[in-house]
Amino acid sequence: MSTNKMHIICIRDLSLVQTVHGRSLVVHCTDNDDIGLIVDSVREKNTLHALWVHSPLTLSDIKIPESWMDIPIMLECSDMGNFLAVREKLAILRSPAFTVYFPASVAESYTSVNILSSLGVRCGITFSKGWIDWERLNDLLHYAVYSRAKHASIEPFDTIVRLYEPFKTVRFDTAYHNSPETYLHLSKDGKVAFTSEDAVAGNFCDHSFDEIETIEESQQYQNKINEWQNHFLEFDECSCCQAWRLCMGKFSGSSAANPGCKSFFAELMNASEYFYALRKNQSQVENPACR
Repeated sequence: MSTNKMHIICIRDLSLVQTVHGRSLVVHCTDNDDIGLIVDSVREKNTLHALWVHSPLTLSDIKIPESWMDIPIMLECSDMGNFLAVREKLAILRSPAFTVYFPASVAESYTSVNILSSLGVRCGITFSKGWIDWERLNDLLHYAVYSRAKHASIEPFDTIVRLYEPFKTVRFDTAYHNSPETYLHLSKDGKVAFTSEDAVAGNFCDHSFDEIETIEESQQYQNKINEWQNHFLEFDECSCCQAWRLCMGKFSGSSAANPGCKSFFAELMNASEYFYALRKNQSQVENPACR
């Protein structure tokens, strides 16, 4: 598979939109930017995979026009804020193209995601280097995947459970457009990073954007793809985790200090295996020849 078809390009500088042609883009912007203008600019020469809108405001304080309903938006905000104000926006927020994200480091986020999901709003939790309440995250996982009450999908659980297959890895960050198998990150001066963390830190590979077609063949790319293997070479805490195929060391820096990480991922693995078995059984029922 060629890189052109495989990799979706993530950009944080809006001036890059006009320099990229014929690709699928994830564009990072803020709620103060002209969203309509960005979308039109992207769709002129590219395909809009998603618009990741970052805002320091609460969901209730963000102005969300009806024109956003048909745009694949990932809206990252600080908190839900005033519920009555959010309720007035539900018609827009319930759009299947819309997903609202709250930070795991904010205690209220877990309740906010639960409430909005129950109201039909696609939601998610984002992770940084801050505090994580693994117990409440585990509760949210069980609600997201096992609850029979009608609710919208919750990320990253929906993506991981949906993509899971035995004997394969599923990067936790895939739900956040941050897996080098699928996404590459482009700097203002045409440099390429394999992850968003690398892009922010200025760790770019030797291939420029003009050379992106051969990037998969580079040793740097292969090293990045297989970076998770270092945990086994060093025999660190992550190498002993039963769910390493989902985390792949994402939280290696906090696992020793916060053992809740292991129990959470064990539950996520159990859920992934359970729903994989359901899909497989359903496929065999519909296609007897596959038995």
